[in-house]
Amino acid sequence: MERMPSGDFQGNAVHFGIGMMTYNLFIAQKFLTMPADWKNKTIKSIRWLLVETAGKLIEHGRMTMLKIAAGVEKYLMFLSMRKRNYELMLE
Repeated sequence: MERMPSGDFQGNAVHFGIGMMTYNLFIAQKFLTMPADWKNKTIKSIRWLLVETAGKLIEHGRMTMLKIAAGVEKYLMFLSMRKRNYELMLE
């Protein structure tokens, strides 16, 4: 949110609102679904650890699968986060 993309006040307000909503959703994800030792990590470090994992979305028949290039530890972490997201959806 260091710079505004437009000279239009309303356009900048929308841009800023989307940025704040994204930040708040990230913080909620960090505290509700990610491992406990990640609570003090920054957005940049989590992006490096989590988002920048190589993956491929595969559709076969009626199934959609995500294949990730990661070790067992990271894979299990992805599974636990997915499970916790699903549990939060049901609450």
